[in-house]
Amino acid sequence: MLTVKNLSKNYQNQQILTNINLEIAASNIVGLAGPSGSGKSTLLRCIQKLENPDQGDIICNETI
Repeated sequence: MLTVKNLSKNYQNQQILTNINLEIAASNIVGLAGPSGSGKSTLLRCIQKLENPDQGDIICNETI
């Protein structure tokens, strides 16, 4: 299961993500859609630990 709690990220004093909460159960497939500049790539980069969020937690519990 992937859990995102109160995730926030800023770039150069601009709020990109604000208090994002998300829970995805194991083996689910989820799509991410939205307009350009809405934070989709930033969210994915934070989940993959390519970016450090300014606030919040990302918890990945692997179950097989």
